[in-house]
Amino acid sequence: MSETGYQAWLTSSIADPVFTAPEIRARAKSAFAQFPEILKGDIQMAFVDGVPAGWGARSEGPDTISDLWIAPVAQGRGVGSALIEHFLAKMAEERVSTAFIETWTLNEGAIRLYRRHGFVIVWQRETQSRDLGIPFHRTRLSRAVS
Repeated sequence: MSETGYQAWLTSSIADPVFTAPEIRARAKSAFAQFPEILKGDIQMAFVDGVPAGWGARSEGPDTISDLWIAPVAQGRGVGSALIEHFLAKMAEERVSTAFIETWTLNEGAIRLYRRHGFVIVWQRETQSRDLGIPFHRTRLSRAVS
């Protein structure tokens, strides 16, 4: 789980030179190493041919997909879509009316994926990363849960 998340983060962060700094990468690796111990809530792993391909979580409340990390080798193979659909189905069972998800604004692939699943942009703004200790630009999206 940790290494899958870290590799996905590396792939999604290549467009921003801030994320290439060794100290930022070290902080990210450390944060991913801690995730299995600190995440609470609905956590789902995805596998392709028995190999970990990604994971997602709803650890910030029942209406928010807080994490979605897909291994680079599994990207474009439906893993992200399957995890999103899993979480939306759980939200529907729990009668959640609106789903939220956030991503780094330069992660255009993630934004395209979320839009394909009916999410629309709610806001884009600079926020502070508690794990990395730096400001960065985030995009929050939402959609109705059916």
